[in-house]
Amino acid sequence: MELGDHQGVVAEAKQAVAEFPLQEGFWAVLMLGLCRSGRQSEGLRAFGRLRTVLGEELGIERSTALRELEEAVLLQKPSLDWRHSGEKFQSRA
Repeated sequence: MELGDHQGVVAEAKQAVAEFPLQEGFWAVLMLGLCRSGRQSEGLRAFGRLRTVLGEELGIERSTALRELEEAVLLQKPSLDWRHSGEKFQSRA
């Protein structure tokens, strides 16, 4: 994703999420890829789907790292931009 191939990353992340829906790391990659390809609303919908999956399957909430990523997307923080030369968002998921 560092090279800017967000569409390719999104396609692979969608497959991973479908195969392993409880793995937050794959969801984080999907959401970040969608955001970086200008599809913020789709990324936010993915947050909602993950919330539902985790709640229904495990009865838990998303991790702190994913909630922070959601907040960064909502606030359109510059750290989400892969071309940004400053601070980069670090997913801990």
